[in-house]
Amino acid sequence: MPEPEPSAIAQRILRYFVRNSEAADTFEGIVRWRLREEAIHQTSKETHEALAWLVAHGFLREVPIARGPPLFQLNADKRAEAEAVLATERTSEPGSPEQR
Repeated sequence: MPEPEPSAIAQRILRYFVRNSEAADTFEGIVRWRLREEAIHQTSKETHEALAWLVAHGFLREVPIARGPPLFQLNADKRAEAEAVLATERTSEPGSPEQR
């Protein structure tokens, strides 16, 4: 019989130790620090991908500035379309008033 797949949390712990092969910690340390760091890394990656999609689809503009990283702002020309996308998302979320 095949082995069951590791849980998402087991994968996150393993991913941390693969990325940081010299790391060693207690259970409490892993809970408090390691998983938080991994969550931040994952959130950063997801945010980067989301921003890239929003810029590619014209919902946000990436504005270069002289000093520092670029800024992101709503593309006013796409505001109505953005609001329509958000309205569609709200009505499809479980527990939204439209779903009750």
